[in-house]
Amino acid sequence: MNWIVLADATEKTDGLNTDQLVTLIIFALVFILTIPCLVWWVRKMLKVVDKQTQFQQRQCEHMGATERHMTTVDQTLAQILEELKRRPLS
Repeated sequence: MNWIVLADATEKTDGLNTDQLVTLIIFALVFILTIPCLVWWVRKMLKVVDKQTQFQQRQCEHMGATERHMTTVDQTLAQILEELKRRPLS
């Protein structure tokens, strides 16, 4: 009689069956492997953003240098025009 009760108890468990356990393990492995992939992807994107930021900083510096150069050229041309206006053409 004890064997029948034990057999009934093992058949009527509320725990996970094999299919559910395999599904849970697969889900856990995929989830665990997804996190390092996401970390790698985020780091890669941060490197891209850093490179773009550096490029934009260089562009800003270049634009500043170009504006200073153009200001100098404008001042020089203005001085040359003033000198030409003061000198008589001969």
